[in-house]
Amino acid sequence: MRRPAAGLSAPEGPLAALRRYGPEGADHGARKKESAMGVGWFTFLIVGLLAGWIAEKVMKRDHGLLTNLIVGVVGAYLGAFLVGFFVDGDAATGFFSALVVSVIGACALLALLSLIRGRPVR
Repeated sequence: MRRPAAGLSAPEGPLAALRRYGPEGADHGARKKESAMGVGWFTFLIVGLLAGWIAEKVMKRDHGLLTNLIVGVVGAYLGAFLVGFFVDGDAATGFFSALVVSVIGACALLALLSLIRGRPVR
């Protein structure tokens, strides 16, 4: 990751923040008001749900809503980890790029689970 000029801070996308601090961030006290309103968690859950549903359709699986949510949320972390190997800095700086990275991670997770269970990956 490139260092910003003196006195400036680099913008940080949602997946970099999640990867570094978790959904609530490092400064729990300062962000408590935001997380109490559920804005951060709500967006995180929507991205996870959409990513899980899209990955379910791409991988030709049939899961329920809760499974899609879990696969999407875990896929967001996995996608951020995988994309970090190929892209310098944060690849997901907006909602749609975070969704794409989450879908990539969710598809990778479903493929990995298929291999563990001994099913063919579709």
